[in-house]
Amino acid sequence: MPKVANCIHSDEYIRRNSYVNLSNAVQALVGHPAVVLASNPEQFVELSEGTPEIEVIHKGDKITLKVTPPLRANTVDPEMYYYDADEKREAEALRLITLVQDTAQRVRLIRFTPSQRRAAQLLAEKVSIPASAQQELSSAMQALTSHFQLQADHLQAAREVPAESRLRAELSPLNDGLLLRLVATPLGTEGPRLVPGSGRTRLMAAVGGESIGTTRDLKRNARKSTRC
Repeated sequence: MPKVANCIHSDEYIRRNSYVNLSNAVQALVGHPAVVLASNPEQFVELSEGTPEIEVIHKGDKITLKVTPPLRANTVDPEMYYYDADEKREAEALRLITLVQDTAQRVRLIRFTPSQRRAAQLLAEKVSIPASAQQELSSAMQALTSHFQLQADHLQAAREVPAESRLRAELSPLNDGLLLRLVATPLGTEGPRLVPGSGRTRLMAAVGGESIGTTRDLKRNARKSTRC
């Protein structure tokens, strides 16, 4: 595990002590075959990197935008004198990381970039948009697809494509064997991987630098995954 070992550093003040840069160490574990959760140390999990999502919610004559997972609260008190610059940077880096457990064997690492953090902070202020402003909202959402995966029932992307209905079978190491899992890739192999039959019908994401949208057949995906 050389990538994780590189996250271990000597203490600046006490040479015999070492510390682990946790934010870098978590990212270094993405794709490693021997990752476990503290809640179930006997079960290996697949750790992959994902993208935060924006869900467009229509309620009455208003539209609100919800970021999932939400940006974690800042736990560093700027008035506490015992935090040095490195500790503050580490705490902020950890705040931008969230682990989302999709299944018992699958966990996604969501890491907010500076642009995603600023957008999430703005949307956390309960921004609401009149439902009549569909054109303006669609333009804004197309810009956001380069930073977020979008789940919206009534928005159009720059380009619409038919949803890929076939499920993909992916193998990953699990204990002494292999784990087979089925994923939905409605925007093709370069688009996001989703849990079959889960989520909203409309999906928008940036693929190859272009905003692409599609309409998913959730019931068909669910039936296919059940038969398999």
